[in-house]
Amino acid sequence: MKRYFSVVIFLSSVILLFFLISMKQEKFVYSGLVHTTDDIGQLKSERNKAGTNLLSAIYFNDYPLFYDELTGRWFYSVSPEKPVLDPTIRFSSNTREEVLIAFSGIISPGETIPFIAYTREEYSEYELAVTTLPMIRIEGYEESLLLLQNRVKFTLFDNRPSVNQRIVTSEGWFHIRGHGSVEYDKRSYRLTLLAKGPKRDSQENQTSILGLRPDGDWLLYAGYNDQEKIRNVFSSNLWLNSCGEDNSFGIRNGNEYRFVELFLDKKYWGLYAIGYPIDGRQMNILPGASGRYNEYLFKQSLWGPYPEYTNPERDNLVFQFAADEEDIEDGYRLLKTYYDHIYNGAPNGLMYNDKDNALDIWLYLNLIQAEDSVKKKWDLVNNLIYAIKNSKEGIKILYTPWDMDRAWGNMFGYEYPNTTSPYALDPNDNGYIMKLNPVTVLQTQSSEINRQIKRRYAELRADQWSEEVIGNMLSQFEDDIYHSGAYLREMERWPDGSYQDPSIGLSKFREYVFTRLKSLDGFIESLPISE
Repeated sequence: MKRYFSVVIFLSSVILLFFLISMKQEKFVYSGLVHTTDDIGQLKSERNKAGTNLLSAIYFNDYPLFYDELTGRWFYSVSPEKPVLDPTIRFSSNTREEVLIAFSGIISPGETIPFIAYTREEYSEYELAVTTLPMIRIEGYEESLLLLQNRVKFTLFDNRPSVNQRIVTSEGWFHIRGHGSVEYDKRSYRLTLLAKGPKRDSQENQTSILGLRPDGDWLLYAGYNDQEKIRNVFSSNLWLNSCGEDNSFGIRNGNEYRFVELFLDKKYWGLYAIGYPIDGRQMNILPGASGRYNEYLFKQSLWGPYPEYTNPERDNLVFQFAADEEDIEDGYRLLKTYYDHIYNGAPNGLMYNDKDNALDIWLYLNLIQAEDSVKKKWDLVNNLIYAIKNSKEGIKILYTPWDMDRAWGNMFGYEYPNTTSPYALDPNDNGYIMKLNPVTVLQTQSSEINRQIKRRYAELRADQWSEEVIGNMLSQFEDDIYHSGAYLREMERWPDGSYQDPSIGLSKFREYVFTRLKSLDGFIESLPISE
């Protein structure tokens, strides 16, 4: 028995010794590890380049850095408002030899700093990327074009200065989302966070991510076909901030995004935007006590609906959550009634719409030139979500815009890389009118609707659509996308994506947006009103 315990003690001592050697227990300060280029060159000249990775982990201020094995790059995320530029450092190594680190420069947000790890005889070369964006890592994912779900571990590094919990983790399901995304090298994803405990496979982990409202379902948007990586994120946030609460139901009718940098296991995956989907929870559409629905949510996934309503697939309308087939059919019949109302000249005006929402979507889709939502030549729509809600006056339709990567001058162009023709539209083109909207129909009957259009547009231009507010939004997005260094890393990681000259940032896009606003000013002013 004594011999048994001796062996156990010996083995425990060996394991402890190995741990103490591999993990630097003392903490360094970053500035104490900064060396000149000549010094680092001298250190390298006296050693051989290691055949293996010398470092297994690095911690800045006790938080682990994310690692990209494709480039040998470690990522340090700082708050742009309050960056910590001289953190404490500890690290672990993959060797029993004593390892030290030498950085070639001071920490600067958005910059990449070469450094080495070295022993007496060897060295390994690395880079430190200093990003101002939060970071997300998904572990355990296997890419599959079959859209299969993978069980994964989700980790968020939240770099906001005032946040209490900087590291957020959860188990979850993860898979590719979007028909168009499958065609690209860099894909968009859907993440479902799972609660802990015995029911973790069936219950969602309702978590707030980066200040967004708590949810268990999350979208990771790739922006692969957008040369500035801005359109869908900017358009979604603009709608929510300006029009999302402009309805009689008191709901936030829209979604929003935050930019992040994504890692799949130990591989850098690029610049993404995380946001929540438009679903029944967001639109306050819940089943009754019997489990049946009397309110409904559809997405127009392809061009439609059609006047004859003969499509057996319900005109490519997709019900947005699991429900009884009778409930889905009931909702579809209500939508048919609504569109019959429009095709018949909207004889009762806006009775089937929340008036403010109908005016807002009519103005908004024209402003952003939503080529992927309305077609100029046909009475068709796409990528719009319809909420069918009950009110004291009967059913009301709420529109929600969705997936606006073809907007602000960009349109389909199959002869172009990634099926997008950049800035193919004239910024003075005000022809993106939503025809399947009672506002358009009522314009042919009376100029009174134009008075309402002008009134609502003046309110928007004085507030959320002002040059000042929109300019501030674009400045923040420019910092996120370009000044973080993420745009250059995106170009390096996915060289076949859609890009522009990174040195101009959002200057071209900003000019286009402001030209659209001025052009729409003139268009709205020209709408006739009878005295």
